[in-house]
Amino acid sequence: MTIKEVEEELNVTRANVRFYEKEGLLTARRNPINGYRDYSRENIETLKKIIFLRKLNVPIEEIKLVQLEKLSMEEMLHKQADSLEAEIKQLEQSRWICLELVKNQDFDYANLTVERYEDAVDKSGYMIFRDTISNLAAMKGKIAIWSIIIFSFILAFISYPLLPEGIVVWWNNIGKIVYGDKLLVFIFPVIASMLVFTARSWVWNFLYRNMPYYMLKVDAITTIVCLYLSILLLTSQLYAIFYHNWISWPIESSVIVETLIFLFILLVIAYKKKKEER
Repeated sequence: MTIKEVEEELNVTRANVRFYEKEGLLTARRNPINGYRDYSRENIETLKKIIFLRKLNVPIEEIKLVQLEKLSMEEMLHKQADSLEAEIKQLEQSRWICLELVKNQDFDYANLTVERYEDAVDKSGYMIFRDTISNLAAMKGKIAIWSIIIFSFILAFISYPLLPEGIVVWWNNIGKIVYGDKLLVFIFPVIASMLVFTARSWVWNFLYRNMPYYMLKVDAITTIVCLYLSILLLTSQLYAIFYHNWISWPIESSVIVETLIFLFILLVIAYKKKKEER
């Protein structure tokens, strides 16, 4: 395929293709007859990937590292998502300054008091306030999760010597109870702890494959997922412990209520995301 055909198929300029070749992202063999570059189907697929990643503002250097397998796609995309989030915050700050100028009807270029707004940019009152609230919310979520896990561990240590050798570890819809060793009372906080350390990667991969437009909400969604699963595991642990003391309740109802609350929160996040896009 000639350079002209590449331009037509991919809607890319000749200069861009040459630039990618110069940077070592693309290597096309030369036609031995006329000496012109001959682009293979593999070259075209490589170009498609480069163009796509450049649209995501991924630096040339990082694309090259991914091609050389010195950087994984996951690491590169995580890094780029963080970089884009920082850019979004900077753009929001600039937008806020523009709105302040409009609000103050400061339209006279000749008499524009730059220092007044430079101070606003430096102090970033609105942005600092917004980030502080956001960070506090994230911190509260993590504190809540770890409080549940620590409480679950304490509960396991206290209840272990008081439990019979066999405890309830599972039940089904026909009322059959499955028993297991009482050491399993510790499995609930252990699983919750493992989830906290691995959930972000799972959530990130799920959003990346299915709902990439929610990538910037990955931390908030991860916190909610971890909180939901931690509460679910604590509920199961409490049921396993108190079932033997004849203090039981319809656990199915608890799980349904917790799941509905979890889904409601996710819907709120989705609604806010759509509102931001308008």
